[in-house]
Amino acid sequence: MSGLRVHMLGPFSIGVDGVDLALTTGRLRSMLAVLALTPGRRVSWEQLGTAMWGESPPDHPRRSLQTYAGRLRAVVGADGLQNHRAGLTLAVAPEDVDTELFDRLLSTAANAPVEAEYGLLKEALSLWRGDPFEGVESQWLADTQAPRLWERYVAAVERRTDLDLESERYGDAAVELRELADRFPLRESVWARLLVVLDRTGRSAEALQVCDSVRRRLADELGTDPGADLKRLHAELLAGRRLRWGGAPRPRAGANAVPRQLPVDTLGFVGRTTELRELETSRSVGGRSMFVVWGMAGTGKTALAVHWARRLAGRFPDGQLYADLSGFSASGRPAAPADVLHDLMLSLGVSPESIPDAVAARVGAYRTLMAERRVLVLLDNARDAEQVRPLLPGGDGCLTIVTSRDRMAGLVSGFGAQPVGLSPLTPPESRALLAARLGTDRVGAEPEAAAEIAALCAGLPLALSVVAARASLHPGRPLTDLLADLHDRRDRLNALGGDTGADVRAALSWSYRLLGREAGRMFRLLSIHPGREVSATAAASLVGQPLDRARPALAELVRACLLTEAPTGRYSFHDLLRAYAMELTERQDAPARRAAALDRLTGHYLHSAHHAALQLDPQRAPVALDPPHRAVAVARPQGADEAVRWFSDEYGTLTALVADGAEAGRYDATWVLAWALAGYQQRRVGSRDWLPVHGHALACARAAGDLRRQAMSLRVLGQAHTRLGNEAEAEEHFAEAYRASCEAGDLAGQASTLENLGALADGSGRYADAIEYNERALDLNRRIARRSGEADSLNNLGWLNARLGFTDKARDHCERAIALYRGLGNRRGEAFAWDSLGSAEFHAGRYEEAARSYQRALEHHLSRTGAVHDAAGTFDRLGDAFTALGDESKARRYYRLALEILEAIEHRGADAVRGKLNGHADGMPGPGPA
Repeated sequence: MSGLRVHMLGPFSIGVDGVDLALTTGRLRSMLAVLALTPGRRVSWEQLGTAMWGESPPDHPRRSLQTYAGRLRAVVGADGLQNHRAGLTLAVAPEDVDTELFDRLLSTAANAPVEAEYGLLKEALSLWRGDPFEGVESQWLADTQAPRLWERYVAAVERRTDLDLESERYGDAAVELRELADRFPLRESVWARLLVVLDRTGRSAEALQVCDSVRRRLADELGTDPGADLKRLHAELLAGRRLRWGGAPRPRAGANAVPRQLPVDTLGFVGRTTELRELETSRSVGGRSMFVVWGMAGTGKTALAVHWARRLAGRFPDGQLYADLSGFSASGRPAAPADVLHDLMLSLGVSPESIPDAVAARVGAYRTLMAERRVLVLLDNARDAEQVRPLLPGGDGCLTIVTSRDRMAGLVSGFGAQPVGLSPLTPPESRALLAARLGTDRVGAEPEAAAEIAALCAGLPLALSVVAARASLHPGRPLTDLLADLHDRRDRLNALGGDTGADVRAALSWSYRLLGREAGRMFRLLSIHPGREVSATAAASLVGQPLDRARPALAELVRACLLTEAPTGRYSFHDLLRAYAMELTERQDAPARRAAALDRLTGHYLHSAHHAALQLDPQRAPVALDPPHRAVAVARPQGADEAVRWFSDEYGTLTALVADGAEAGRYDATWVLAWALAGYQQRRVGSRDWLPVHGHALACARAAGDLRRQAMSLRVLGQAHTRLGNEAEAEEHFAEAYRASCEAGDLAGQASTLENLGALADGSGRYADAIEYNERALDLNRRIARRSGEADSLNNLGWLNARLGFTDKARDHCERAIALYRGLGNRRGEAFAWDSLGSAEFHAGRYEEAARSYQRALEHHLSRTGAVHDAAGTFDRLGDAFTALGDESKARRYYRLALEILEAIEHRGADAVRGKLNGHADGMPGPGPA
């Protein structure tokens, strides 16, 4: 609705174009509040009912919700409330809902330079006018959403207080902190800041009284002593010293992210009463616990787990995580725990560059993140206990639900997991599922036919859903006619085997035979796709149809429950359906037709990935490709952010295509796919994960006898080993790359390899060697007029000469590099060159000029998505500059920012920065040049 504004951070109110609107009942306010929490996104009927009535819904909750929706629509307008089959959507801009604006401002502040962070925090905190949801009667909001908002509010006040303390701005901080401490009397971090403010404003005696009060309260209510910070502050007060306060580390961008990843609940979920009761009563879900839902394929394990998880979601205010482990997928490739951990940590707000490479380090970092959180984790379709074990959270307040065809004895015996086995639905439950999908009147009119249909589907929810989807398309057709279709073909489904397999295959074959020709062909050929999800563009390429002709076939498959559409617009199979589709295509589609489909699919990813790679790095030289086949649709993300999203969505498919292509001898396409992936991997993927992709690429280049491509792959592998600290392996790869470039007569390749060798030498302290390598690279780059390479070489030489004290030469190189980078529009390169210039000024003793150069570098670093890692060294060196200028407060601020990033990525430079914070500066650490 145009002009609609909703205020929930205090007394609840709504208005349109500045005019207040009245909602007369508490139920209407509850409905609007829940809808406004996710502006522009659908809220399910079940969620609305839970928020409005809790555990005491009316006799006909859906009917009552529709009545309230009609009354709400009368208030906000016909366009303001959209009715869907599965729920409602409030049409309001996110910035016009104060809770959403509050969250967005805090997330922006966490990623902003410190100078901008303070203003963003103040703006976010100014939105609060009292307690959240005042005037809204909803126990669900009070139990789940209000605590989350209060937590973010208090954390923001604490962070703003830290910035005030650094700048000696005290104002009314003592009053505000006292009010917060009274509201949250057991939150020691608030009391600690209050003590520091009282001491800094000349009220040390009052601070001692507060210390004593806190100590007694903790002993009375928790039976514990104060924590380390309060003990230290108390000792300093007793000693009459000025209280020291470094504050908490600055939160990373997205560190307060609350993931809500649970899939959509099954429409018309019925049955499983016994299992749900077992899940609810077998063990409390308030503390750390684990459940394994196991059973044969098609028994509805995921449906039950998702349904139960959604019922519990409100008890886990820190979010719900979901991962498909593909343990029994038709591709035969279970998800690697390291990859799953990477995605889970991204969902928890960890920046990609902060995720460790080593699996053990990822496990430790993940469990540390989860240690103090209350999160529900749903691990779907697990292969075995070994796959699950690294993914178990470390927090006592977390709940883990695992689904698998395996009984997971290792989790039951080793971790106390509670097993819940699923059998096929009972006959009454099967008929209830049919009635939920087809209507009780229709099933009741032909009870014998409905019972036999249920029996033929073997009590498997998947088969019953497929049959019901087809039957719903023919509402006037008797169930006895549909039953005859089921009897028509009773082939065996090898994926299950036995009599059950025969019945399931009969259900699937009946549904498949009712598909239109295009939808049937789409269903069969989709089994060729190696990924877990497929986009509409890729599906269109697979069948060789324009996108506008492919979409109706995809929609038909979704209606028939043979394909699932995610909210993102991507599609996926159930494993059982994929196996059935694979059998069909091998039986009905000639090998040449399947090969042509795979060629089109590969062409789609080849051209799409090449386009996305150039969006990520416009300076990168493109690869010569033949034009795409006329039947191939190409995805064309625009800009770096869209390219990153495209690579993130397609990463699993692309790596699978690389592995399959190398094995099948598709050398050219496989190498180009790996080439395209390199830029994304360097930004978002751990270095260890580069090795298999580019190992395949190198094998393809060697098989094709292409020396240039061999050199490129060797360089990427060398870069990976450099990042991993494998110096000998890196040098071996670079040396082989240089020989291949020389043999091929590739001067640009020789220059790039020399730059890589220079970076390796710099990292190991061999500065003279590093200068020699880069001077040779500079000469080659100038000979072939390779301006981007020339800028890199100049910047590297500027950095190296600064380290050796040749400051005039360093400044000249850096200024030339800055001019070249600016002319090329390369902001990342320009940032590194400003950083190198800062180092030249620093070593020349011009500390103010150094600080200005470092700040220019930070402006460029932080203006780019995902560039926090790049900024770590600059934060460190800016701290050095302010130390030299005698500004200890600013120096410590920048050291803390550098340390936070370096610790998160387990960089060896963290120890040196930590030493500076402890007053033991030693040397000039930090990452090197571009």
